[in-house]
Amino acid sequence: MALLAGLGLAVTSEGVGDRLPSAEERIVHAMVASRGAGADTVSDWLSTLARTETVVGLTLVLVAALLLLSGGRRWREALFLGAAVAGQSAVFLVVTACVERPRPDVPHLDMAPPTSSFPSGHVGASVALYGGLFVLALTRGRGPWRYASVVLLLIPAAVGLSRIHRGMHYPTDVVGGLLNGGLTLLVAYAVLLAARRPFEVRAPRPLAPPPHAYTSRPPGPQQEGR
Repeated sequence: MALLAGLGLAVTSEGVGDRLPSAEERIVHAMVASRGAGADTVSDWLSTLARTETVVGLTLVLVAALLLLSGGRRWREALFLGAAVAGQSAVFLVVTACVERPRPDVPHLDMAPPTSSFPSGHVGASVALYGGLFVLALTRGRGPWRYASVVLLLIPAAVGLSRIHRGMHYPTDVVGGLLNGGLTLLVAYAVLLAARRPFEVRAPRPLAPPPHAYTSRPPGPQQEGR
C-alpha cells in the first residue's frame, strides 16, 4: 500500500510531474485518435470484464463453486480468491484517496467514478480475479491443460489498454493497477496456499490382509520326518 501511494505521489509531484505527464498525455491522445466504432466496442467489452459488478459477481460464483463442489475441502482456495479480490480493492480505495490524480483531459467514453485516476481499479481487479484463477489452475490443477490457463494473464493487459483507449487512465495508472493486483495475489498466495499440497486424487489404501495370512502353516511332509 505504501509502495503504491509513494509511486502515485512521485508521478504526480513537481519535477517528475513536469515531464512524465507530457509523455503520458501523448500516448493517451494517440490512443484516443485511434478511436472508431469497432475499437470502441472492443474496449467496452474488455472494460466490462473488469467492472465492479462483473468482478464481484464472478468472484462470488467461483468461491461458492470451490466450496460446494469440494464439500468444503477447498476452503483455502476459495479464501485465496476472495481475499485477493477484496484486498486489492481495499488498497485501491486507500491509495486513490492519498494520490487524488485527475483523469486525462480527453473525452471519456465511460462515466468517471468519484475515485481518482491512480491506480486503475479495473486493472487491479482483473489481475486479482483472472490472475488468481491462473494461479489456482497452474498450482492446483492436473494435466497439461492447466498450462493453457496462461491466456488468463492476457486479460489484465488488454483491460489496461482499453482503459487508456477510453480516456480513463494514464499508462502509469495501469502500471499501478498491475502492481496492486500482483502484490495482493502474492501476499494471499504466500499466506494461504504456498505451504499447501496441490489438488490430488489419493489412491485408495490397500486392504489389510486377513488375519490367517500371518499364521504358521502346518508342517509339510519333509518337516514331519525331522
